[in-house]
Amino acid sequence: MRREEVVSQNRARIVSVSVLSILAMLAVSVPVFAKKKKGLTGRIIISEKRFPSRFKSDEQMNKYMKKVHKDRLVADKNGKWSFEYMVFSKAPVGTLQAATNIYLADSKCNRGKLVNSITIVPFDKKDSIISGHATLSEEDNFEPNKRYLIEFSRSYRGTPLAKTCVALLANPDAPKKEVSNEVNF
Repeated sequence: MRREEVVSQNRARIVSVSVLSILAMLAVSVPVFAKKKKGLTGRIIISEKRFPSRFKSDEQMNKYMKKVHKDRLVADKNGKWSFEYMVFSKAPVGTLQAATNIYLADSKCNRGKLVNSITIVPFDKKDSIISGHATLSEEDNFEPNKRYLIEFSRSYRGTPLAKTCVALLANPDAPKKEVSNEVNF
């Protein structure tokens, strides 16, 4: 095996993520300046594009994050919503096993029914910025044309360290699902 493959496999083992009904969600530390994180602390930024690995300054990062943040995602042709996320925690994670809970939300982003919970394993418990990729689908209890509150915390029902609200929209070009009125006994 080549060295790059061994290093890649070791990284994959280090970043083990327990996924409950979600196709993918990887937690990684982000090498950015962001010491102050003005305007971003306590937020989860969602983007359809990959995030840069470095920024020249905190100001540049803040502008970029505010520019790319999405509060609506349109499903692909397969009815799945894929996105990149970056968590700007209010405090260092403080644990090597954190949680992201996803709730159904109302129009004002108030917490409703818990839809899914994901365990995230950061590289270092001192991290306060974590990024990754997620794919949500109808098979995982996510419905189109609904809003969801995403909260990041140290534990399953812990105090949120960061959160965001996102609307998952249906793809207007996706093939329609056939609905049958036939009843089988």
